[in-house]
Amino acid sequence: MLIKTEIKKNELDCKVKTHVIKVFNVENTIKCNVKRKTFDCGVGRNVIGVNYGRQVFIAGVSVNTVRGRLEKSFTFKDFEDLSLEIGNIPAGKRVMKVVLIIQTAFNEGAKINIGDNDAQGRLMSYNQNNPAVINYYVTEQEVKYLATTTIKIYFPYGNPTAGEGVAIIYYL
Repeated sequence: MLIKTEIKKNELDCKVKTHVIKVFNVENTIKCNVKRKTFDCGVGRNVIGVNYGRQVFIAGVSVNTVRGRLEKSFTFKDFEDLSLEIGNIPAGKRVMKVVLIIQTAFNEGAKINIGDNDAQGRLMSYNQNNPAVINYYVTEQEVKYLATTTIKIYFPYGNPTAGEGVAIIYYL
């Protein structure tokens, strides 16, 4: 069973017998009971988190296995520079997940890529997100960087006058 819902200002309590719950939540906490194990999941301004029993997951990645995290907030004003540095992935590390949280919708045809100088959309291309919609977008991959590499948010299209978001990179 898959529960998929969008919540703007309410709290959702649900009980299911499977482990698949997908929720797009803008402002609140979701409390779920899955196979007699309770976990809370919700989207804050900077964190997507799930507490499942004794193990905490952030955007579906166990905190127990995540070795590194890069996070960068950005606004429509950053589009003027065409890119914004998130941080560096150390040599030999693998990017496992990218989360893009759009907190305030962008206008004027804004597009967002996340990647490196060799491939601007390597970790998340602009067709995998929609900055005009308040939501969170997740890509999962295993991209190994042999050398220390700077990860950036790229703004290939648009000249927005509104919008803000957060990009989070998880690596092992």
